[in-house]
Amino acid sequence: MNPKAFIGNQAVFKTDSDLLTKEIVNTEEAKNRVVAKFTPDRLDLDTNNYDSCIRRIKDYLGEFDKLANWISFMNLLEQLDEMDLSRFVDLTIDNRIQSEKIVGTYRRLFYEQWIENILFTVPELNSFPRINHEQAIQIFMNKDNLQYEISKNQIRSELSQQRPNPEIIAGGSAVAKLRREGCLYEDYYPK
Repeated sequence: MNPKAFIGNQAVFKTDSDLLTKEIVNTEEAKNRVVAKFTPDRLDLDTNNYDSCIRRIKDYLGEFDKLANWISFMNLLEQLDEMDLSRFVDLTIDNRIQSEKIVGTYRRLFYEQWIENILFTVPELNSFPRINHEQAIQIFMNKDNLQYEISKNQIRSELSQQRPNPEIIAGGSAVAKLRREGCLYEDYYPK
């Protein structure tokens, strides 16, 4: 190119350069807006090529009809966060709690935490020595077995006291006959 032609077109080059700079700035701002809307695992404009990013954006636009559900879901998550329940939901998902058991699980956890809070904040209960749940069950089982054995012995004792005295048996009674036959048997068949 002729230097005189270059000098003569300097104003045109300046205008084209300014337009190009403006387009680069606009493109960078648009890119930043897109990047802000997506996490890097969903759309990474810095590491993926242009065609890959365009395909991914088109895929997202193809699922635009699901956006209303997504917005509802995000609003629900926000409400759960406000009620401090998102951790419970995460644990429910992680532990694969069946949907019909979620309410019962939540109630149980709620009441357990409520009881723990009461035990911790009420000084009289806080200083009360608590036994481990398993220890309490074992103590109860041991005492229950002991009571069962005591009851068996008491019943045996009461029945023994109600038994007729073998010395006071009527001569012609059935017991007297059995007793006499038992003695005869022992006489003929000693041990």
